[in-house]
Amino acid sequence: MTWNVHIRYEGYERRREVGRHSRALSRTALCAFVLLAAFTVAGCQGSGGRPSASVRIGFALGTLVQVRAYAHGEQADKAVREAFARIEEVEALMSANVPSSDIAAVNRKAGGLPTRVAGDTLYVVKRAREYGDLSHGRFDAAIGPLVRLWGIGTDHAKLPSPEEIAAARSLVDYRDVEVDESAGTVRLRKAGMALDLGAIAKGFAADRAAEALVNRGVRSAFIDLGGNILVVGSRPDGSPWRVGIQDPWKERGATFAVVPVRNMAVVSSGTYERFFEQGGKRYHHIIDPDTGYPAETGIVSATVLARHAVDADALSTTVFLLGPSDGMKLITRLAGVEAVVVTDDRQVIISPGLRGVIEISTGWTVRFYGLEDVQES
Repeated sequence: MTWNVHIRYEGYERRREVGRHSRALSRTALCAFVLLAAFTVAGCQGSGGRPSASVRIGFALGTLVQVRAYAHGEQADKAVREAFARIEEVEALMSANVPSSDIAAVNRKAGGLPTRVAGDTLYVVKRAREYGDLSHGRFDAAIGPLVRLWGIGTDHAKLPSPEEIAAARSLVDYRDVEVDESAGTVRLRKAGMALDLGAIAKGFAADRAAEALVNRGVRSAFIDLGGNILVVGSRPDGSPWRVGIQDPWKERGATFAVVPVRNMAVVSSGTYERFFEQGGKRYHHIIDPDTGYPAETGIVSATVLARHAVDADALSTTVFLLGPSDGMKLITRLAGVEAVVVTDDRQVIISPGLRGVIEISTGWTVRFYGLEDVQES
């Protein structure tokens, strides 16, 4: 089977304040995207009646983005353009680093009057609060003061003093985020508070992009927001998409497991994503709101599979912060959600619904949560 392929590259002139490790990651991801595109072009010289594959690569929400869609005629190109537009809209509304965004406006008015925001922003803030409740505060969208203080993923990353951390922690509490759905407003009760939707907005953006593709008639697509994966339908040949899970101890793109999926989001949170090192210790970007320091829960990578990327995104961070036992306990209570956890002693803990589905490379100790047997892959 052959496919017509059209490739677009968007937004490389756009600059973001990212740190050394983030830049290295972006370069690696870019190479992977371009190699994929080059392979597709070389192997897919198409003919008349077959679907076209449109691939568009760009930069948004602080990461490289790839959208690949298959459709007949020019529909694939149009669909991918609209999908990218949806992602950029989410960035314009919800990035704390965009001065004109809803979230930046809410943060500037912290302790003051409510801020009227777009419907999408209101929805995501509301969902973030729900995940705060679900996790008993481990997932906290009001983490902004600590994110700013540490600066991980930027050029000003630092190890703050205990006094600085204590001061920032006093401003972190998702319960102090007021959402008024009837008025369409968000308010932060205390001056100095700040929202940061980095653990949920990319997932929502992927969902909005998928919605745009489906509305254009696309039934086969692959969306990648810096490792946040959402697939639409099956591969063009009808087989499931095969999504790899990053090996936390190897270079970007080296995987230890593969999950075949259709109409599913696969999102990972890990210590390898953004970090800096000082005094021989690695400080990663997933901050524990209770301690004010990068979380130390025994997990190095948490991957969640869910129908909607907004849920998979929020839950991957939630599981990481809860730790292996409490995280898996939560996952097994949620319908249609699965997870894969890698611990710092190199064990792989998998929710039971993935038994017989996930493919694990050799050399790993594998346990399916709630089941007694431990396997050596």
